[in-house]
Amino acid sequence: MSMPAARWAGLTVGLLLCCVYTMHSVARGATGATFLASFGHLAGITPPKQEIHQGRRLRMGVHGGDKSKKEDFREEEAIHIVYVMCGDERSDEFMASLKSLHLFAKAALNEDLNYYHIHVITADTDGTEEVGGLQPRSNFRLTFHKMVMDAPELFGPCAMQTLYIHESAEFNNIDQVIYLDLDTLWLDDPRELWSHFHAINARGAFFGAVEEAREGGWYAGNKPGEDLPYYGQGSGSSGVGLNSGVMMISLARLRAQNFSAERDVIEQRWGRKHLRLGPQDVLNAYGAEHPERIYELPCIFNFRIGAGCDSNTGMPVILHGNGRLKDDVTIVKGNSYRHIFDVMSSLRG
Repeated sequence: MSMPAARWAGLTVGLLLCCVYTMHSVARGATGATFLASFGHLAGITPPKQEIHQGRRLRMGVHGGDKSKKEDFREEEAIHIVYVMCGDERSDEFMASLKSLHLFAKAALNEDLNYYHIHVITADTDGTEEVGGLQPRSNFRLTFHKMVMDAPELFGPCAMQTLYIHESAEFNNIDQVIYLDLDTLWLDDPRELWSHFHAINARGAFFGAVEEAREGGWYAGNKPGEDLPYYGQGSGSSGVGLNSGVMMISLARLRAQNFSAERDVIEQRWGRKHLRLGPQDVLNAYGAEHPERIYELPCIFNFRIGAGCDSNTGMPVILHGNGRLKDDVTIVKGNSYRHIFDVMSSLRG
């Protein structure tokens, strides 16, 4: 019998925290007393250095270091990961997600070294200060990009950037990317998700995404008066739509198949009134029209309360703090997304 998602999450988050502690210590070469000191710091015994200051614009750039290390980066082998960030209001969430990713780029617990190219789409690309004290890594690169100016403001000032990435000249040489919301935390190596591009490309799909929550999800039992189509909708179908918090995107296929024209038709037809969730609603309307262009990802790559994960699904790879998960402390008897967030935030390069 499958274990309920909430209870299963409760039993695994403690283990995940221990794994984070251990990996951080291994990455630093810590053993014995050094490990205990590191564990104490991560557990909150030693207050972490305050790195993000409210009231000050976050100036972002790559931490300096040995120039030769930067030249060792293999762009042709890189895993490309995209974040979209407007302003500094959620800079703490961005830094926690970035640090959780940096942890796995740093630990190198596998034999094959992976290369991670992080792309941040933002209104301010002129930052030059260190990013949260992260140390330079030969397999970790951070690049800031200007926003696509034609993207409409739906669900937020820059939320729609995710469906315009393929139009940016700065991404012309990149064929595929992983996009993540800011309130996500990596709990495993990103190559676990990146490997699904083999299936996406084999099927000719455009997007990879996880189903929306079945318990209280946005599309479950479509709200009265709302006739916006969504992925999985139809007679005899149990589909509940897609969540766009984590997406795998084939930029090459979007360009080749003129996705932009169909996206624009959806935006014009339904407008701001119906597209309340911005890119997620556009993605679902597009998926309803072209279900063959959607690849459903296992829920462990966008774990949320009500996501339908159980003990047979596997350990979460990405924890998404949307909805109740961000503040719900009942899932782990005191531990929640917020506790893991605090651990990741305290990590130092």
